[in-house]
Amino acid sequence: MTKLSSIELEPLDDNWPIWSTRMEFALDRKGLWNVITAERITEENAEKDRKAKALIGQYVKDHLLFTVKRAASAREAWEALKELYVQRSVARKQELRIKLTNLRMLPEEDMARYVGRAQQLSADLQASGAEVKELELVQSILAGLPKEYETLVQMIVDFATDGDMTVLKVMPKLLNAEQRFARGKGEDATAMAANQRVYKRDARQRSMRHDNKESRAGSSLDY
Repeated sequence: MTKLSSIELEPLDDNWPIWSTRMEFALDRKGLWNVITAERITEENAEKDRKAKALIGQYVKDHLLFTVKRAASAREAWEALKELYVQRSVARKQELRIKLTNLRMLPEEDMARYVGRAQQLSADLQASGAEVKELELVQSILAGLPKEYETLVQMIVDFATDGDMTVLKVMPKLLNAEQRFARGKGEDATAMAANQRVYKRDARQRSMRHDNKESRAGSSLDY
């Protein structure tokens, strides 16, 4: 972070809303903001325009330097940077919206991490300027759950009012279901292990009976 007089200013990257506000304050403090709002450059404000453009160029990331340099004026540089942010913001919103719509719980992901991932996507969307309603977030979470949650999801959707469709109210139901499924899988694993032990024991017994039969048959032939 760099300091412009008493104003701390991060170089512009994808932080246009904060950067533009702080840069406006900085330019205004130096008596240069009027060239950004001016319709055209005059002989009287040409020197101010050069200073304002230089100041803007000094506080952008490297990949934006030539955008500022190519601009004919400080105002043009300002508008070009703003337009770049708008374009990137629209693309970012679309990307995040698709991720939230296509959200799916990963095979080894626990419920808390899954819901946390959904909430982070929602927060990122809102930070980009998009509106994300709580109902939309909950619907995305429910839609991305594995097949074993289908019955629970249907019950939540059928019996919940709009006021019930919040992460805070749905989360306990999802965590309880996760615990039940985990216990069921544990019981299945225990039963499977027991069945395998019985199968191996029976196999050994069958093998021993077979060996005894062959042994008796061999003794009869010798006799």
